[in-house]
Amino acid sequence: IGDSACVITEAPFDRSGSQMPDKLPGDIHSPFILFVGTLEPRKNLARLTSAYAQYRKQTNLQTHQLVIAGGRGWGVDLEGLMQAHKLDSEDLVYLDNVSDGLLSKLYQDCAFLAFPSLYEGFGLPLVEAMSFGKTCIYGDNSAMPEIVGDAGIPVNASSEQEIAGAIQNLTEDCALRRNLEDLALTRAQNFSWDGASMETLNVVLNVARPI
Repeated sequence: IGDSACVITEAPFDRSGSQMPDKLPGDIHSPFILFVGTLEPRKNLARLTSAYAQYRKQTNLQTHQLVIAGGRGWGVDLEGLMQAHKLDSEDLVYLDNVSDGLLSKLYQDCAFLAFPSLYEGFGLPLVEAMSFGKTCIYGDNSAMPEIVGDAGIPVNASSEQEIAGAIQNLTEDCALRRNLEDLALTRAQNFSWDGASMETLNVVLNVARPI
C-alpha cells in the first residue's frame, strides 16, 4: 500500500456451460495454427500472415493451416494481406463472431497458438490456450513474457523472420512442442478466478485496515 502495487492477473473464461461442437467448420483442416483476437494493428496480423507465407515457402509443406478467430476491428485488411502473400482459403481461414463453444473447440484442436502481438495489457488468449495444454508463440514485450514464461516461444514481434522460424520449429519439432505443452498446462494452473478473487479481497482488506 502507499507506493506499492499489487498485480492481480486474469484467468480463462469459464466456458463449461457452452456446447462444444463435435466437429470444426468444414473449411478447417487439422493440424492448424490458431490466432485469437480482434483484428486491429497492434495484433500484428500483417507480420503474422507474412511470416506464415514465408514458412510455407521455406518448408514447402501444405499441412498446417492458419486459422484466425476474432471480430473485425479496424486497420486490418485481411483479404488484402492474403492476396499480397498469395494465400487462399485453403491456407488461411477467418472466423468472425466465434461462439464460446467453437472457441473452446479451436483451442482444443489447434497445434499451437500464434500470438506475436505488438502490445498486450495481459493477453487472455495466451492463458486460455495454455489451459487447454497448448503452447504459444508470443511477442517478447509488455505483459506476455510474464504470462507465458518458459511455456512458449518468445519472438521479436517486429521480425517476420523470427515469427516464421518459431512456426517452423513448432510444426516440425514434435518433441519440443510436447515439452512446451506440458509446461503450458502447468503454467495455466497459476491463473484462476478463485485466486484472483482472493488476491482482490486481500487488497481490499489491507486498504481498509487502520494505520
